[in-house]
Amino acid sequence: MTRPGLGFAKGKVKTWSYLSMKNKILTVFLILVLGVSFIAYYKTTSYKRQPLEIYIPCGMIVPFQETIKSFIKENPGVNIKPSFDTGSVLVRLILDKNKRPDIFVSTGATEMKNLVDKGLIDLGTLREFGKFNLVLYTSSSNPANITNLNDLTKPEVKIIAISDPRFNSIGTYAEEALRNIGIWDNIKDKLILTDSPIQALTFVASGKAQAGIHYDTCPFDTAPEKMNADTLKVIQKIPAQHHSQIVSEIALLNEAKNKKLGSMFIQFLTSAKGQEVLKKSGIECIIQPASDVKTAKVKIDAYYPFNEEHKFVGDYLKTFEKKYPGKVSVRLIDFRTSDGYDEWRKTGLSCGGIIINGKSEFEITAPDGKKTIRFLRRLDAFWSREDFEKVINSIMNQ
Repeated sequence: MTRPGLGFAKGKVKTWSYLSMKNKILTVFLILVLGVSFIAYYKTTSYKRQPLEIYIPCGMIVPFQETIKSFIKENPGVNIKPSFDTGSVLVRLILDKNKRPDIFVSTGATEMKNLVDKGLIDLGTLREFGKFNLVLYTSSSNPANITNLNDLTKPEVKIIAISDPRFNSIGTYAEEALRNIGIWDNIKDKLILTDSPIQALTFVASGKAQAGIHYDTCPFDTAPEKMNADTLKVIQKIPAQHHSQIVSEIALLNEAKNKKLGSMFIQFLTSAKGQEVLKKSGIECIIQPASDVKTAKVKIDAYYPFNEEHKFVGDYLKTFEKKYPGKVSVRLIDFRTSDGYDEWRKTGLSCGGIIINGKSEFEITAPDGKKTIRFLRRLDAFWSREDFEKVINSIMNQ
């Protein structure tokens, strides 16, 4: 005997069981979609959560604190960790203590060169962002009555303080100026070489030295808490023709842990907005910001082991960014690094070489007719500067 309603009950159970299974599948599917979306979001934004560590000379405290504030305002949520100290001390932390910040900042060429020579700097990210002038200064009382650099040879001047040229850019430019003016041999026995620029300033301010040579605004405008400007007197602005141009530099380290955020920060610092922030904080800026790779008419990618033997190639190529500001971009890819090696292998090159707008082979007009030139291997041996400049000029004139 069939019980009334039994078939209906069975159908209801089946219907609810089927709907329950569909809901479970839909729930699992939604969880998977949300999980994948979260993972994708985390990967694409993880650079914001990862700290960006920047080593900055203490004479640049004000401009970099202001720049960091502006950068964070444009990139909410990023984590910037600046470390301020004397440039030579920061270099020693990297060389001797095996510290590896993401970014290194140098007030001049010497500190950066000491890291470049050890193969620690990603040369493709190296950018100039500001410049300084060199000045002769004394204590406020100026007991030796110094009026210019030539007065440093007077017998009343017993001690001249400059930071050690081997480790400090200020000392490097000071020595260069003293040699070019022709008084180095006469005053070198009076020199006291200090470990840091601040120590030299302190020697003069306290009367232990009669004179010194330093930058004009650093640290007086860019880190005023480091030195009381009232204790010192600027006597002479040293003519720029007596020394190399003083250019501040910034770059990623090859072992930077947050290269994406580091590249963003360098791009911001060298942009028109970043340069304006620096200018308001006491740093005389490079007139033209770094070239934008996306908008440059000529894109030069150089793949070499950028050690001391090949550094001259990078230096040569960088001159084109200065010659054609905003129109030429230069990337130096060191294929000794892991990322550089991977990028180099993708190009199909089997040795060092240069790719211009995606090509390494060009046809040029020579006195004896047309010839094909390949920018591979060593500059000045396998290809010439003259041929390279013909190609660049040809592209620029198109």
